[in-house]
Amino acid sequence: MKFFPTEQYSKPWWRALQIIATVWVLVGGFLALQSSAIMFGWLTPPALEQGTPLSEVMYVARLFVVLGVLYVAAGIGLLLRTSWGKVLGYIACATCLMAVPLGTAMAFIMFFAIRKNQGQFGARPGV
Repeated sequence: MKFFPTEQYSKPWWRALQIIATVWVLVGGFLALQSSAIMFGWLTPPALEQGTPLSEVMYVARLFVVLGVLYVAAGIGLLLRTSWGKVLGYIACATCLMAVPLGTAMAFIMFFAIRKNQGQFGARPGV
């Protein structure tokens, strides 16, 4: 007995769900890579290049690079219908399930990084 019946794959609504999931994974991967590039300062406008990068933000940027590469690879694997694409897709699903606690942790890291370095963000120190 198979986990998914094969005749289900040929239904139009199932194909539509697969396409939506693949596009979602690819877009999420590219957005994560773009966010990490902004955090690393590669896409930062010249006006914002005055401050030094924060070490806490760099941890988040590295995490976004890993997630972005994972999502893009999973999306490509799902498009090509490969076995490694399915495995990476399952891993991407697991990271999506961890998004709420992970996002909360990243928000706290960035909040305390900004609080610690208020002078770099336009706020007066001690206010």
